[in-house]
Amino acid sequence: MSIPSDLVKNRRLSLTPSRTEDMKNKLLLALILLSLGAQPVWALRCGQLLVLEGDYKIQVLQKCGEPTYQESRVEYRSFSWYGYGPNQPGLALGNLVPVYIDEWIYNFGPHRFMQLLTFENGRLVRIKDLDYGN
Repeated sequence: MSIPSDLVKNRRLSLTPSRTEDMKNKLLLALILLSLGAQPVWALRCGQLLVLEGDYKIQVLQKCGEPTYQESRVEYRSFSWYGYGPNQPGLALGNLVPVYIDEWIYNFGPHRFMQLLTFENGRLVRIKDLDYGN
């Protein structure tokens, strides 16, 4: 295949990508590679398995085993419901509802951070790094 000489002379057709195109391609490749190995910030790795916010306690137990420490408590939080209907136009009904809180700590040894897992009503809502384990 031959390229007309007038196109090459006027640089309307280039056989090599421009610097900006090359940079865009490299950036796109880097983003793709980073996204393949990325795990969510709120994830905890137990061996080859990931624990994610939203998991149930039984799932975390199956993936990570028993925690090093656990604590349970009940918090009462206000809950408001605004009813709309013939008998309650816009009436606010406030109640205190129990929220069952479980906090588990996993100690993975001196080379990893300990992890504090907080469950509300049996679902994982927060994963927090603590100090290095022992």
